[in-house]
Amino acid sequence: MLVNAIARDRKKMYEEGLKEGKQEGLKEGEMKGERKGKRQIARALLARDMAVPDIAPIAGLSEEEIRKITYVL
Repeated sequence: MLVNAIARDRKKMYEEGLKEGKQEGLKEGEMKGERKGKRQIARALLARDMAVPDIAPIAGLSEEEIRKITYVL
């Protein structure tokens, strides 16, 4: 009986850890995707010769981040 209880507890802990890991991975993926979208917006506005201070609030990025994008283009 004790062995069965330990096995159940181990399985439960494993499943909980797996679930937490998946949730963390999804959060991280969402954050990366959101950041990528913001950078794409900034690139599109830069391509239209919009000023960096005007782009920042629209794209949700700092002016410094947008300037870094400018050097990549």
